[in-house]
Amino acid sequence: MSIKSVKEIVRKKTGNNTGKMSLGTVLIVPFVVQIFAAVGIVGLSVI
Repeated sequence: MSIKSVKEIVRKKTGNNTGKMSLGTVLIVPFVVQIFAAVGIVGLSVI
């Protein structure tokens, strides 16, 4: 999934067509992605 498609999804969800993302989105999304990546890596190493 490319950055462009992620931005399009966020824009559709928020209804914001100006291309500006809210501060909450900018702060929360990277942490959520990091958490899922860390859990995935740890989960794979346990198997």
